[in-house]
Amino acid sequence: MNQSSSSLVVPLKRQFLISWVVLEFDMDMEELKQNFTILHVEAFNSEKKRSAVSMRSKADSTIHVNWKGAAEMILF
Repeated sequence: MNQSSSSLVVPLKRQFLISWVVLEFDMDMEELKQNFTILHVEAFNSEKKRSAVSMRSKADSTIHVNWKGAAEMILF
């Protein structure tokens, strides 16, 4: 795989994952964008083996934090 095609792998995987979640869980991404404000995004870090996003609900100001990564790193 050359440099240009390898740089497309991550966005394609991300787009595939988003598409799967939208279909599997019947999510409306536009509704999500309208109802939540992104507070912080922690990009994946290979040392920490995790990534995260925190969002605030516009309806009731509750904060939702979503983690993705190795269980032992998230539970630690």
